[in-house]
Amino acid sequence: MPQPLRVNLLHALENFLDAYPCSPPEVALIEGISNSIDVDASKIEISLDNKKREFSLLDNGGGMSKEGFENYHTVALSSKKKGQGIGFAGVGSKIYLAASPEAEIITQTRGPDGAFASVIKREHIDQGYDDLVFDEIKPELKSKGTLYQVKMNQQDFEELKSNAEKWIIKWFNQILIGKSKSILLEGERVKAWKPKVRSSEKIEFEVKGANFEVEVIITKEKLESDLVGLNAIVFGKFVKKYDFPWQYQLKKEARDTVYAVLRADPLSEYLSLNKLEFKANHLVHSVIEKAHAGVYEHLRKKEMVLPMEEEQAAQIRTNALSNSFTKLLFSEGFKKFNPWMRVGGVDSLIQKPDGIETGKTPSGDGALSQGDNHGEEKPKDKTIGIAFVDLPENPKEGWVDIEQKAIIVNLGHKMYRTLVDQGVKAARNLNILRVLVTAVLDYKKEELPDITPETILNLQSEMIATTWMDT
Repeated sequence: MPQPLRVNLLHALENFLDAYPCSPPEVALIEGISNSIDVDASKIEISLDNKKREFSLLDNGGGMSKEGFENYHTVALSSKKKGQGIGFAGVGSKIYLAASPEAEIITQTRGPDGAFASVIKREHIDQGYDDLVFDEIKPELKSKGTLYQVKMNQQDFEELKSNAEKWIIKWFNQILIGKSKSILLEGERVKAWKPKVRSSEKIEFEVKGANFEVEVIITKEKLESDLVGLNAIVFGKFVKKYDFPWQYQLKKEARDTVYAVLRADPLSEYLSLNKLEFKANHLVHSVIEKAHAGVYEHLRKKEMVLPMEEEQAAQIRTNALSNSFTKLLFSEGFKKFNPWMRVGGVDSLIQKPDGIETGKTPSGDGALSQGDNHGEEKPKDKTIGIAFVDLPENPKEGWVDIEQKAIIVNLGHKMYRTLVDQGVKAARNLNILRVLVTAVLDYKKEELPDITPETILNLQSEMIATTWMDT
């Protein structure tokens, strides 16, 4: 007789929580605000109760219907459709239950069918499977909207209390800049972060029939490194910052003054499960690439890019190195170290140095994992790119950027700076090659757990020598 498949809700919520790149109290805040934005609330009031260690969020949205409130108590069931929200549909509001044995969530709502309220405690799911257990309580909410209250452990509550304003600005700054919605913390309206603007320009472009806009802001003062770059925003919520792949081509005095905002609402259906990242996808890649190109062209017109002769000198060497290193990574002896290749039979694009083919990858052959094509143009470039950044505070010399299909070399690293200062051109180029090889091996080491440190050192020497002789 068929048996029902059981689900351990606590473990499921713990796994969902682990998918976030931030702490549990930050997740609770992000999800609470995101859900209010998803129901088009124009006012969100956040308060903190020290005695109860409780975080409360009240919005003036439309509230939940009776059916919506019932669905709310089913994990992963939501009225939100794909691509229409920035909250973790059906999960986000309950996710803090996985963070602490002391967790308790009280939800009150007043919508088109009246008022409803419930309390969910961690103890309800510690021993339970299948169903989320909750207690219905008497609703006290008088006006239309939803009140969401989360009781936390002391450590999480203190972290939230210390960082709430900073987190709100980090994730929802574009909401704060707009005038249609307000977020209040302890009765005070949270103010948006606004750079001191020297100039601002909006660039519109289209990809596959969808319209996008990039606002390029040149600031009067140097920005923190975590702000410099292309900041992707969906429905007012920050999703991801992309470093400029051509940052090394900017004049030194301009590298820390460019802040770009990409309004990418059409990419909402390509958001990851927790809505804090984009899935790997051709369309996403095309949009980011086109946005980068638009920003670069704008900066070039403003004469913030290095003169062509300086830029070209660096690019010629990079192209030669790219071609040789690409050839190495697609060679029979080293293709298993190629970050863009997977082992196994899958339908995808097969990337090779001499071009691109489409078809079934034989078992053991390399395949560039592309995700859904959705009719986008297939990549035309034949080499793995090398992008340069100048980040002296970053301890890494280089790393792999899968989405940009490039290996990033940090020109701000002490080792590179030392070689530049000494003017040793050959040694400088050899060091770049060493960084490329190290970044690739570091990226692939988890897939090849049997490789010993000694083997890695030997491989490093062999890969450097092979590429250098071919360049």
